[in-house]
Amino acid sequence: MPPRKKIFGDFLYQGTNTLFFSHTNYGKSILAFQIAVNAATGNSFEAAQCFKNECGPMKVLYFDFEMDDQRLFQRHKQIFSYYSKKVLTQNLIIAHVDTTKHAIFGSKLLAKIEGEIDKHKPELIILDNLTKILPDSLNPTEVNKIIDSMSRIT
Repeated sequence: MPPRKKIFGDFLYQGTNTLFFSHTNYGKSILAFQIAVNAATGNSFEAAQCFKNECGPMKVLYFDFEMDDQRLFQRHKQIFSYYSKKVLTQNLIIAHVDTTKHAIFGSKLLAKIEGEIDKHKPELIILDNLTKILPDSLNPTEVNKIIDSMSRIT
């Protein structure tokens, strides 16, 4: 097999699973969205070598389980105005919550994720955040089950 290319420096390579974990309000969601945009546009995060993207533009499926359309756009409006709308709409597919409907969790949510993956055939999938799929995300046994399930989906 050819060597795997970097998508986000040594943190994220093609064909791998990567998990970012920290306490709440440390910027994981903003970082995840920026990684999605960089992968979709083929850009690197700043000019820093440690965050280099060695891949060209790719189709990215970004799941946001916390924000609706309006909040997501407000949070990331600078990104949406900076990059070409054509590139973002071709390569960045955003799936997010509908605040007018009841929330779904666990296996029902995994089934929806699998459906979106089958529909869009992305090269990169970003889930923000795992606690919607796995509310008990501090239990290593349960986390391993979810990671194994996600690996089988892709």
